[in-house]
Amino acid sequence: MTKIVIMYDISDDRRRTKRFKLLKRFGEPVQLSLFETIISAAPFAERRGEVARVIGSDGGQVRYYESRQTGDRGIVIFGQARTTVLPAGDIA
Repeated sequence: MTKIVIMYDISDDRRRTKRFKLLKRFGEPVQLSLFETIISAAPFAERRGEVARVIGSDGGQVRYYESRQTGDRGIVIFGQARTTVLPAGDIA
């Protein structure tokens, strides 16, 4: 299992709402355009393919960042926020 941070930049409201709903299948939104998820390789590849098909050439952008930190070290949060916590048994 890997912790992935997903963010998107889509200017059109209708498309952005559709992408938000699709990306919510990955994990929890921690901000309006930023998600954190804990996922294994096969489901991640499948969902990433779905996003690629939906995004197509509509001018939007989705980025995926793999967290290489152990647990939540390296994450600094100011204000009220949520973060996805990787269970201790799943830390590689």
